[in-house]
Order: sequence, then C-alpha cells, then structure tokens
Amino acid sequence: MHPLNRLFSDSKFHALALLLILGLSAFLNTYNINFPDFYHADEAKKIQFVLSDQQDFRHPILMLQTARVINKVVGLKDSNRLLILCRMISASLGVLIVLLIYALSRRGLDKDYALLVTLAVAVSPILVIHAHYFKEDIIFTACSFLSLICFLKLLRERTTAATLLWGLATGLALSAQYKGVLLIPIYFLFPRVLPDLDRTWFYKQFRIGLAVMASVFLLVNYPLFLNAGIFFSGLTDEVSHVVSGHTLNVYPFQHWFGFHLVNSLIPGMSLVVTFLALCGLAVTTWRWKQAVVVDKLLFIYTMVFYFVHEISPMKTFPDFMRYMIPIVPALIYFACKAISKISQWMPEYSRKAMVHGVPWALAGAVFLVPLYDTWQLDSHLIDDTRLQAQQWIDSAQGETWGERYTLGKDWKTRYLTEIDIFEARKSGVAYLAVSSFSYERFFIGSQWSWQNKDVYETHKKYMRLFTYPYVEIKPAYKTFAFSNPVIRIIDIRDLQKSGEQGKESGRRQLE
Repeated sequence: MHPLNRLFSDSKFHALALLLILGLSAFLNTYNINFPDFYHADEAKKIQFVLSDQQDFRHPILMLQTARVINKVVGLKDSNRLLILCRMISASLGVLIVLLIYALSRRGLDKDYALLVTLAVAVSPILVIHAHYFKEDIIFTACSFLSLICFLKLLRERTTAATLLWGLATGLALSAQYKGVLLIPIYFLFPRVLPDLDRTWFYKQFRIGLAVMASVFLLVNYPLFLNAGIFFSGLTDEVSHVVSGHTLNVYPFQHWFGFHLVNSLIPGMSLVVTFLALCGLAVTTWRWKQAVVVDKLLFIYTMVFYFVHEISPMKTFPDFMRYMIPIVPALIYFACKAISKISQWMPEYSRKAMVHGVPWALAGAVFLVPLYDTWQLDSHLIDDTRLQAQQWIDSAQGETWGERYTLGKDWKTRYLTEIDIFEARKSGVAYLAVSSFSYERFFIGSQWSWQNKDVYETHKKYMRLFTYPYVEIKPAYKTFAFSNPVIRIIDIRDLQKSGEQGKESGRRQLE
C-alpha cells in the first residue's frame, strides 16, 4: 500500500476531503474579489458588453453569454455590482476545474494521488488569481477539461449519447476561445496512438461530433449572423496577433522554446511543481507503451497547447502567463504522477524510513509551496500599488497625468512617452505616473533582436523619463498577472533637474 493510501483509505474521509478541497478552492477564488475595476483594464469593456448585448468577437462570446443569462435572473444594472457577479462566475468555474481534474485523475491515479492533484490545482497561484478576473481563460480551461473527460467517456462506452456529449463539451470550448479549435486535430489524430481502436467506428462518431460542435458554436455565437463584419474583424485581429505578435515579437528560437516555461509556468505554479511535472512528462514519454489512455491524451494535449503558444510570437504583456492556464491542471497531474512513481520505486531501492518519507515531502511541497504564494497574492489584491500611488498623489496635491495601468480609468494616454513633457509642465502638470505593466515590456524588448523600431525608440524615451526624480512604489509581495505593478511617479516640476544627478538626488522609495 502506498504511503498516502493509508491516510485516504476510508471512503467517507475521501469524500469529505474532496468537499473540503472544493471549499478551499471556492474560498481562495473569491477572497478579495471586490478589488476596484480599473485594476484589470479589460474588465470594464466586457461589463459594458454584458449590459449592452454587444461584443467585438475578439474572443467567442460564451463567457459574455453566460453572464447575460445569469444576469437575466439577477437583474443587476449597476456596473460595479455586475462586475462582482461576473468575477464570481469565473471563481465558480475555477472550482469546477478542480472537480473536473479530480474526475480525470481518477482514471490514471489511485484515489489518494487523485486527491493530491485536486488539492494542488485548488491552490495553484496561476489558477486562483486568474479565477478572480472576468476573462476567458478560466471558462476555456473548464470547458477543455470537460471535453477531455467526455472524449475518454466516448472511447470507453462507444455510444451515440457519449458522442453527443463530447460534441457538446467541445463545442463549448470552441465557444470560449478560438484556440479551442486545437482540440479537433488532437482528437482526430489520437486513434493513431491507440492501435486497438476501431477507426472506422471512431471516424463515423467524429463526424457526428463535428456537427454537434459546429451547432453549439453557432448557437452560442448567434450574434455573428447579425454582426458579420464585426465578427470577421475581431477574428482577423486575433489571428493577426497570433501570427505577427503584440507589441513585442517573442520568437521561440531566441528562448530555446522555453519562454513560457521560465516566465509563465515556474512563477505561476512554483519551481517544485514545474520540475516534478517535467519529470512526470519524461516518465510518460519513456514508458509510452505502458502509459494508460488518460496519460497519453493529457500528454498530447499539453504538448500541443504549450508549443503552439511557444511558437507564436504573441506573448501579450503584462499577463502572458495566462496562455498557459489550460495546461496547468494537466501539468499538476503529471507532477503528482511523478510522486506516485517515486513512491512505487523507493521500496525497491532502499528500506530506510527516511527514503520512504520522500513521497510525503514531495506531496507536501506541491501543496504548501503554491499555497503560500497564492495566499500572499490573494491578500494583496485589494492593497494594490495603484491604490498606494493614488494616495501619494492625493497627499502631494499636484496635477498628475497617468498612463494605462496606473491611476484608474482616466489615464491620459496609453504610454506617457507619447506626450511632450515640456508642454505638460507648461499646462500645470506636476507629476507623471508610469507603470511597469507598460514600460517593462520595452525594457525587455530592447534586449532582443528583430523587434519593431518603435520598441527601441519607446525604450529610449522611458529611459529619458527616468532621468527625472521619481518615487517608486513597489508591491508588498510581488507583481503577478494584472495585479500590483511597480509604479513610478515622476516629478517634472523642475525640468532643470534632468540627468543622472537629478535622478540620484530625487529618487525615493515609498515606505
């Protein structure tokens, strides 16, 4: 019996543990969910879409339609209250992901390790924090894992009902984000790794499933028939960004196909979980013929969604890590799979009690390390650096211009490098507020080749801005996703203080 089996052997305790994990997920996903709407620049537009029954089709509109249906019952008209409701929808879908990964894990792991996967997903920083935002990533991930479960059900039961259910779930994933289309070639090619599968039967069911997917997509996105021009414009813009990048062009060979591994997965899941996930993937590759069907499906799903995003030059700052959200539950599954394998191998190589404690230590690490990170991030969602910046400016009592991601909805311009500082000073402006969510991308991009010349020019303009005295407001914990950027408030009251001398004498750290 494995070490964790002894703890979770009682079925009633097992059911209670699952309920507690779901409760923990709900708590973490909703804690401090009432932060101001301007902390996430995209949410205000989406709330107006819900209220006005409009959309720009930069994403399929399942998320908007879900919010509209629920709001028909609730009847909220105030945008601030509606925003909380919409965030609660995301938080609930985050809990659903936890439940779905448990159902999926039970197909490839013992119930004790399935619970460990569920617990680790429930506390994963990248999932919990993004479950606070009214964005498409969480609903797409929930629909994708529902689709994977239904596909496995189809392979197991081979019934028309299972085919229709799989088509419905996959159609919902397509209706959540356009990248849901990647699920179709995964399913189409998957029989090649299952030599015993009746391919004639499968491809007959596949055609039925495709018809259901298309029907669901068109039903959910029916406004496209009334706004065909807007639909094709939104779709074209998204495809263009995927192919050509967004502000920066992040090419895979510059980062050895590891940009998201280093900059998204390790910060989003923790180093220990990421390392164990890679070990689990390696073991699955090494023992591919012995791998169970769910392992093979999750492996292919993970590889496709990782490398498609890695190959695309689009890594949208500041929150490019959200593109990895769909594979995070699968990676956590493989991390726990690695611990399971270690617990099986340890008795074969050593009888020392200390060695037998390794699986316990690893199991604790994949839960406790992310939990600490998540709790810190959750706790500082409301006490954001932008609130501190506004308080500083109010006390300074000088007219201030801010760029996007700084002082709220009334930002002067997207990037303050676009303004004439001398003209701003003449008009009575005392301070300029800039955000790392804006300037950091240009500092990073300036170190890379093959960028648009505007990237290098904007970097130089920010460098000139930072020769003036400024106050720097840093997060109490760290910057993550769309929360807690570093804010610099630049003092332009005396433009003669430019240069390094002015910078050194005027720079202060807000305590």
